[in-house]
Amino acid sequence: MKILITDLVHPDLVSLLAERGHQVTSDPAISYKRLSEVIAPFEGLIVSTRLPIDKAIIDAAPNLRFIARVGSGMEHIDMLYAQEKGIRVVSSPEGNANAVAEHALGMLLALLRHIPRAVQEIRQQKWIREANRGIELKGRTIGIIGVGHTGTAFARKLSGMEMRVLGYDKYRNSTDLLYVTPASIQEISEQAEIISFHVPLTAETHYYLNRSFIDNMKNPFILINTSRGKVVSTVDLIDGLSSGKIRGAALDVLENEQFSLYTTKEKEVHEALMAFEDRVLITPHIAGWTKESKYLLSSVLLDKLSDLL
Repeated sequence: MKILITDLVHPDLVSLLAERGHQVTSDPAISYKRLSEVIAPFEGLIVSTRLPIDKAIIDAAPNLRFIARVGSGMEHIDMLYAQEKGIRVVSSPEGNANAVAEHALGMLLALLRHIPRAVQEIRQQKWIREANRGIELKGRTIGIIGVGHTGTAFARKLSGMEMRVLGYDKYRNSTDLLYVTPASIQEISEQAEIISFHVPLTAETHYYLNRSFIDNMKNPFILINTSRGKVVSTVDLIDGLSSGKIRGAALDVLENEQFSLYTTKEKEVHEALMAFEDRVLITPHIAGWTKESKYLLSSVLLDKLSDLL
């Protein structure tokens, strides 16, 4: 089988495919235009989120049998059209679920215990204790929205922190939810002091956190978003931080992660967000980016495509 890989993957994935007799072409810098020109003979396509796999690309690939997404988010793939064409589409969210969970926990602790600020103060030879008095997780209530692979992994970490963990997932039966107390959005809005999103980006989850969501929260809360940037309205997040309804935010994703392409308005919004300094922690979409997950993401795909590969 001829397989095209359009992003950097674990070398074991390439070598294992080659050992099984497949012809593997790896081009992690390929452009959308070039992909549309060369994809015709390929039967397998392994991608990340760098390029959209839309109707035009799929139409240009008459021999395509599968599209494998290294990771979880599928918003850049026209899944319905691919399935109409008889193309199998798989992803590997299991591969980096633990990595995302650890990162979310680390960001939460860093925010509540003022770790980045304290480290910076020490670099400036400032020994400040009282202003850096933190908040413990024990006894706190967190609401996890989206209890799939990453949400469950995060809940499992929190279960050892003696927290009260509420979980909501519209598409899973409450009896299937592990490490959480099943709850409605209303119950979460009334009880949670921390909100963590673990949902895919869809029309339904776009701007899930908006002014209405913030207003419905009974308690001031900490926000964690390690899912997709557009799940959170940055403008409404800024308003929530300004009013004090949002005490702090730990973000691994942004609405637009290409700083070089920012419009004047986007630059202004980002500067306004950064003005909250240590109340906002942002990392560059690295929650699922570990040495271990790089291997696991690929091995999960191989398992899911074992009948083809």
